[in-house]
Amino acid sequence: AVDVADLERHHLRHPQARAIGGGKRRLVLGVGGGIEEPRDVSRLDGDTAALGQPMAIAVHAMRRGRLQSGEVAVVIGVGGIGMFLAYATYELGATVVVADLDEERLSIARSMGAAVTVNPRQQGLAEALANHGALPTVIYEVSGSVSGLRTALDVATRGSRIVAVGLQGQPAELELRDLSLRELELIGTNA
Repeated sequence: AVDVADLERHHLRHPQARAIGGGKRRLVLGVGGGIEEPRDVSRLDGDTAALGQPMAIAVHAMRRGRLQSGEVAVVIGVGGIGMFLAYATYELGATVVVADLDEERLSIARSMGAAVTVNPRQQGLAEALANHGALPTVIYEVSGSVSGLRTALDVATRGSRIVAVGLQGQPAELELRDLSLRELELIGTNA
């Protein structure tokens, strides 16, 4: 649940807030937008409620990439937000490929619907995509690492969309000529 007054204090507007009545004290923001808070939230503990924020970031990032059912989505980095993103893309009907250095995260991603999981220390992502005949439509870089962004650019096929979800900790070089010639889209997201 989100306190509307908190949003307004920080000059943030949710696009659905007016549609359901901006005067409401609280909103629950889910995949479908804003809805009134359920009357009985007694079964929702604080730990569960805290998961709303990373899921909202993941769903917003997914939407920024304009992913459609039947397309191939690559998620690089499946920490909290990346895992939610992998799950959301699976639920949308995409074929999901995830890459991460942590075997436990990869195992969880498989259990949540990832068709292909890759540990880049063991196999390159480009090789894994080729082995599975997967041509990515949208690549979500969630790790925030320079190597993750480089990998996203390397595996992007002509016309792919790359969504930079993870915040880069340091500047990264980008070959704009390659971006143009391959007609790639680089999309930022901030949720």
